[in-house]
Amino acid sequence: MIRRFSPAVIAFAVLPVPALAQTGPDTGACGQPLALTQMQADPLTPGFSDISLVLKPQRSDPSYLQFDVAERTEITFETLARNADPALALFAEGGRTISWDDDGAGDLDARLSATLEPGAYCAQVRLIGAEPVSGATVVLLGTEGLPPDPREAEYAELAAMCADPARAPVLSDNLRAGDTHTGEGSLTYAQPSGAFRISLPDDATLQVDALSDALDTVLSIHDMDGALLFENDDHEEMSGGNSRITQPVAAGDYCLVVKPYSESEGAFTLSVAAMNDGAAVAAGDLTIPEDGGAAVEDLGTLDTGILESSTYGGDQALWVAFSSDTPGPVQVDGMNMNGAFRLVLFDAEGTEIQTVASATSTVASLDLDDLPVGRYFVAMADAEMTSGVPMRHIRIQRN
Repeated sequence: MIRRFSPAVIAFAVLPVPALAQTGPDTGACGQPLALTQMQADPLTPGFSDISLVLKPQRSDPSYLQFDVAERTEITFETLARNADPALALFAEGGRTISWDDDGAGDLDARLSATLEPGAYCAQVRLIGAEPVSGATVVLLGTEGLPPDPREAEYAELAAMCADPARAPVLSDNLRAGDTHTGEGSLTYAQPSGAFRISLPDDATLQVDALSDALDTVLSIHDMDGALLFENDDHEEMSGGNSRITQPVAAGDYCLVVKPYSESEGAFTLSVAAMNDGAAVAAGDLTIPEDGGAAVEDLGTLDTGILESSTYGGDQALWVAFSSDTPGPVQVDGMNMNGAFRLVLFDAEGTEIQTVASATSTVASLDLDDLPVGRYFVAMADAEMTSGVPMRHIRIQRN
């Protein structure tokens, strides 16, 4: 599987969470049963005291914490459990799902973070797993702030390696459509990474192969800041433990890194080819559906609220449209519980503006610093362009 990683403000998990839909006098602000809910007494504002709550969720009945936010606040929730596997979900008033997580804190515990605007919210703790669990105790912790990105130190180390010609020689400083370049490398226990640098004068679709008779290779593509863009291990089109990445990329400098799947030594060959060029192919075979084609859901005009859409069908892509009457920064988030995907933004004429592939097959975000006034289309499709992904979710909001 080819994966692309990009920083995300909110941590998402691999467990679909249906939005709460109950209403009535016995339900809370998010539509959850009041009988399963504990209330936070004081509204949260920056500088709030840590939350520590003991919950007793059952397999069929989750537990909830309902709380109010009085001012824009950053918060991180985390579970502490023994002999149980808890999952966390965060809902807004009315039952809209904000985020969810499972095992994000390690050792089966969950963690999620979000920046919340004033309003009512509910944190849900539920148990998952194949075997029934009764009498489980889970501590829910809530603290101010967002956790640091654990990848920052790794990115800095990779950036230093990619900038060093001795550790990352230039494979091509002018890779154009139709060009193929090959490099040889060797991995040892003392030096478990091999890297090459390439420079693309134009947008192109790259095919990068890592081949070895001695190693189970893991191939990755990074920008020159060290951020991980794409990664692959054991591509289905390759034999043995060889890797392949085929992805559209923009013009610029990139670092190609080869590592072993497990500790081992041996030689490898890295091959990179520019298969085609131009922005016209950057979105692959995604095109805005014409009248009578696949449905495009119109989400309306983006103001200070949130536009969102979900699908549980097996269509190849989820398409939505929206309008922006005010220029400014916009964030488009995609969530998918069943595999890697691409998130692509087009203008009204069908020109691709920005594309990103999912992080850990779960979430991807497009950050538009200054989106002009206009009408736009967003596509969310499986990274390999195959059908059968039953759940996708798109959320659009102003930063």
